[in-house]
Amino acid sequence: MRIALDVQHINKPAKPYDKGASYKRLTEAYAVENYFRYTRALLEEDGHEVHSGFFGSYRDRHEQVNRYDFDLYIAGHLNAGKGKYSLVCHTTTAYPRTRKIAEILLDEFCERLHTTKASTPIWELGPKDRGWSCIKHTKCSAILIEPLFIDNVLHHEMIISGEATVKIAEAIREAVRRWEI
Repeated sequence: MRIALDVQHINKPAKPYDKGASYKRLTEAYAVENYFRYTRALLEEDGHEVHSGFFGSYRDRHEQVNRYDFDLYIAGHLNAGKGKYSLVCHTTTAYPRTRKIAEILLDEFCERLHTTKASTPIWELGPKDRGWSCIKHTKCSAILIEPLFIDNVLHHEMIISGEATVKIAEAIREAVRRWEI
């Protein structure tokens, strides 16, 4: 399977004001880059072709993803606001396959990270929906993940210690394995 991992809030000249979440000098981009680096290694170990390093505006990134015909696009984020839940959004582009991986991934995050599901844990985005522009223009299955809150003290400690990096990467790996069946 061809998988694109996209670290959000990094290298975005189109929106230089959007630095993403931060807490106690830890930035969202740095934390996401770490968990995607480990995710990439695990997915490649399983035989997947994994790409990252997308640049430009969201539309530019999606054009790059669409041009190379990926099977799955994952936009990595962390949330802010001291919450305790995990959230996954997906596009209706490849529905219901995309919904399936969103559901699997949310369950994996909640189990491994000891989070709860958000009040609306899975957001579905159709082509006419506004917002969530970081995934809405892809042709392949696309999901946006917000597994933890960077400013939740317990989540922050998990991120700093590296525990979150391992658990998020393993959750993504297991979700891809279960999704392929």
